[in-house]
Amino acid sequence: MSLSVSNSEAFAIYIEHAVRTRKVTYMEAVVEFCEKRDLEPESIVPFLSDKIKHAIAAEAQRLHLLHKSAELPFEDA
Repeated sequence: MSLSVSNSEAFAIYIEHAVRTRKVTYMEAVVEFCEKRDLEPESIVPFLSDKIKHAIAAEAQRLHLLHKSAELPFEDA
């Protein structure tokens, strides 16, 4: 899958499907997606839906990788 604005919805569906069917975290699903396609995780940030961003933030907080009041450094592109 080549990432573009037109298929960011397909990207979100892919990640959601991986989370539901394979019982992986959102972080794992995104990292796996990037590894399979030789992409840097930073390069897919513009394609992350708000739902996925919030889910990753919640996972990071549960794992104590992010303070409860802190936000992930996602930049809108």
